[in-house]
Amino acid sequence: MDNVLAKKTRYDEGLSTKPRPKALADGPVVQDILRYLWVHDEFDYQHPRMRVQLTLAVYVLHYLGLRPGELVEFSAHTGSNQGLWYKDLMVFAYPDTAGRARSVVQPTIRNRKNRRDREDLE
Repeated sequence: MDNVLAKKTRYDEGLSTKPRPKALADGPVVQDILRYLWVHDEFDYQHPRMRVQLTLAVYVLHYLGLRPGELVEFSAHTGSNQGLWYKDLMVFAYPDTAGRARSVVQPTIRNRKNRRDREDLE
């Protein structure tokens, strides 16, 4: 029934179902999010590490272009505990040409859309 209503509304309102490019959060947007998180956020977190975890999640989503469902447990898979785990992240530190410390995060992504639990697509 819901599908019938959705189709009827789509046709009545003249809505498009064509895929279209979606804007991504670029560098300045990510900086604003992180500045808010560390400077202006008044939320009382249960543990201080949660702010660090959120920061890491924002960076991983931004730099790797992941869908949120690839990083956290997606609502369609509630109770599966199939988000990104700490063991899925390899963190490397190395000096750049100026001798400053740089880091690289290499994730193992197991939950790509339409590839979840499909070994033939690994």
